[in-house]
Amino acid sequence: MFRTAICVAALLAIAIAFPIEEHHIDYHAPPKYNFEYKVHDPHTHDMKSQWEKRIGDKVVGQYKIVEPDGTVRIVDYTADGHNGFNAVVRREGHAHHPQVSYHGKGGSIYEGVAGGIGIGQQYGQQFGGEYNEIGYGYGGEI
Repeated sequence: MFRTAICVAALLAIAIAFPIEEHHIDYHAPPKYNFEYKVHDPHTHDMKSQWEKRIGDKVVGQYKIVEPDGTVRIVDYTADGHNGFNAVVRREGHAHHPQVSYHGKGGSIYEGVAGGIGIGQQYGQQFGGEYNEIGYGYGGEI
């Protein structure tokens, strides 16, 4: 029993003699991060990218997106506690709009529907006691 007590006391003395090294975590360190991403999908033509970094209370970044007309919109931005959020937007490239071609002989905008949609009016005699008839249907005027 005495031997056990001496062993426990010796182990306790060794444990106290070598202090555990503590790692200090600074909970008040200034925030800091960097990130970026890119998307390039030729199937959907979704093309964009962004990067951003923060050091302390200041954030700077940029994002780019390819617009449907082919131009590239670029936004450079900064944000801080003194100036707030500021963005500078610019475009690069020239807009390309497809030529619209109209087929057919004109008339109803619904001509692509089988036969078109007809909305016709037939007026009865003005003083003959008849009524105005308005017809709706497919296939042209009634």
